[in-house]
Parts: sequence; C-alpha cells; structure tokens
Amino acid sequence: GANDLNHLKRCFAVLVVCLLAYQTSESFAQESTLDVGLRIQKSASFYFENGVSVLYSDKRFFTDSLFLGFHFVSSRFGSALNSNAINQDTILFSAAWYWRKTKSIRPFGQLNTGYFRADYEEAVFDVLPNSALIISPELGIGYESKIPLKIAVSVGYNLTSGNGESGPGTLYPIFMQMTATWRVINP
Repeated sequence: GANDLNHLKRCFAVLVVCLLAYQTSESFAQESTLDVGLRIQKSASFYFENGVSVLYSDKRFFTDSLFLGFHFVSSRFGSALNSNAINQDTILFSAAWYWRKTKSIRPFGQLNTGYFRADYEEAVFDVLPNSALIISPELGIGYESKIPLKIAVSVGYNLTSGNGESGPGTLYPIFMQMTATWRVINP
C-alpha cells in the first residue's frame, strides 16, 4: 500500500539525483542526451495512469537511435485522483529504437519490462492477485520539434495481463500512451 508507493518514490528520487549528478561530468554532457517529461497512459476501456518519463541516449552507442528509459505511471495521478478507482502503480524500464534520425517525425519500437501493483484497499480482496512483472512491446511515432520538445504516441500490449485469477484483473493487455519530454542535456 502506502509503504510500496513511498518505496517507489524514493527509488525514483534516487534515480533522478544520480542522473543529475552524473550529468555534471563534462564527457557525459558532450556524449549524451537526457529527456525528462510526463507520460499519459490509458488502458483500452479502463483507467488513465499518468506519471513521469526519463529517457537517456548516448551518442557513443547508436547515435540518437537507441533510448533507454525509466517510466513511472499511476492511476493515483489519473483516474483514481479524487475518485474511488483502484490505485495502481507501474514502474517500467525500456529500450526504444527510433528510425529516421534526421527527420522530425520518427517511428519507433519500444520494449518495456517492469512491475505492476494494484492496491485494492479492502482485506476482502487480499485473495486476488494484485501484482505482476510486465513485459510489453510498443509501436509508435515520435515528433521532435526545433525546440528541445519531443512528443511520442504509441500503442502497446502487456504480454503478462491478468484476468483476476491468474494475474491482476486490472492489468489490461492493450494500452495507449503519450509522452512529452524536454531535452535537458543535449550535445
């Protein structure tokens, strides 16, 4: 419940502090890009989950094509905000490949892995599965503007969705997402 969310917040804070500390390295700033922003995600016919995304690319490895990411989304910042919707949190680590690196509009493929947890809040639901490891591919299109703003939209499929008996019933298979990030480090 609340302890898990606090743990997730601490992990994210440590990640951000480490990335910001690492960015001060001159070689890092010359060789890398770091995008930070918001992610809006919606399961098909279900909840909105909103949160943050951090994307990293190193020009020493596949210049501006391979992006490694960290994403945290929660219904607490979406459908469950001021409602009785189920609180659910997802942490994802991703690897995305963007094609057409010299163009403004870039198709991409992304593979996510991470952890999902739903907080059903009532003891009567303790018998139901409420967490799962996630593996989900995404396909989408990104737009990079002349300012350091990048917008990406995609459709994904959770390979490890559940039905309430063999996995969390609130982890739906199909989802859509939009991420808007700002490039905070640009070589």
